[in-house]
Amino acid sequence: MLELADCMRWGVEKAKEVFTDCGYHENIIIGYTANTSKVIGLNYHDETEKKVELSYVKSLFASEGIKMYIHIAEAWIVKLNKGETLSTMPSKSSRRQEVLIVMGVSRTQKIVCQMDINRSGDKTWLGDGEIKDASTVEGIFASLLDEEPKEFS
Repeated sequence: MLELADCMRWGVEKAKEVFTDCGYHENIIIGYTANTSKVIGLNYHDETEKKVELSYVKSLFASEGIKMYIHIAEAWIVKLNKGETLSTMPSKSSRRQEVLIVMGVSRTQKIVCQMDINRSGDKTWLGDGEIKDASTVEGIFASLLDEEPKEFS
């Protein structure tokens, strides 16, 4: 039986390989049934387009019987201190960090691997990352198997 941890290990290694070869990684989701996988490329440019694309992904997952998925994307993050809040989008913050994120989601588990992206002159490389529990992560990318994803309701 296919396990989320196995899909994540493969996804992290493949994401590292693609990023190392190309210097970037496309925003993709790989959905898994018991027997097959489906790769979906995402190409949104704003929050409205993102919601539309992900509503189609959610419908596809439901109709195809997707049991788990991994999402691979470059992203901007800001590491906050305890009690600190962010007043802007991470991409607009002067404290932003660029990362490659691989997140795995099933109905019973969420795990994530986050790797820092380092760009210096003409060199680009990834920092190390480890697969960690992400059970407290919420939001649209963490809820594509839910009856009603958090940001759609």
